[in-house]
Amino acid sequence: PPVYMGFPGVGGLVMEIVATKDISKGDEIFLDYGSEWETAWLAYLEKQKDRSAMDEEQRRAVHWNHEYISRPFPTEDDEEASRAGALFWDSSNVMLKAFVPLHDDVSIEDSDRTVRNILAKKEEDAPLGSAWTYTIEIVNPEYGGDDEDIPEFLVVDEVPHNRFFFVDVARTSDLYAFDPFRHVIGIPDEMFPANKKWRNKKNAQ
Repeated sequence: PPVYMGFPGVGGLVMEIVATKDISKGDEIFLDYGSEWETAWLAYLEKQKDRSAMDEEQRRAVHWNHEYISRPFPTEDDEEASRAGALFWDSSNVMLKAFVPLHDDVSIEDSDRTVRNILAKKEEDAPLGSAWTYTIEIVNPEYGGDDEDIPEFLVVDEVPHNRFFFVDVARTSDLYAFDPFRHVIGIPDEMFPANKKWRNKKNAQ
């Protein structure tokens, strides 16, 4: 109700959106942010053109997951190793992880480990093409630094390609990007009832 608008802890204007025609399965519904928002967005894109192209080191985890979904990871001995070292290996934005259960009582979902290095790979025939398994070096989750008998890193063999995935390092995702686009989303006047007197009720009280 208008009487509650502007009070702390109140979300402001809340409205129901009602379809003016039947929505069929597969229809795509769009939201118009308004001409002011679109103008601000186009101006932001124009400003981005003046900046240098995004360095490959800054590419997000979603990019690397897509790139390596059907190609092997480079090992430290591969010709591609120098290229990989300049990209995700030394990137401050992403980490390579793998699901590696170290104990029988640990599920796959609870066994994501940080990959420190890929030492070797083996290619095998698979129903849908090539498949790769790897010998990798991972960070030992049981390492604490005090016990000399517990190594900091572990070498694991026969890790399938589909167990690997990239993640964004904490606080480096686009949510924390410098100078992100932010603009109020407008509501076109035609979405409101023709009688606009109700919008002045709070001020009149």
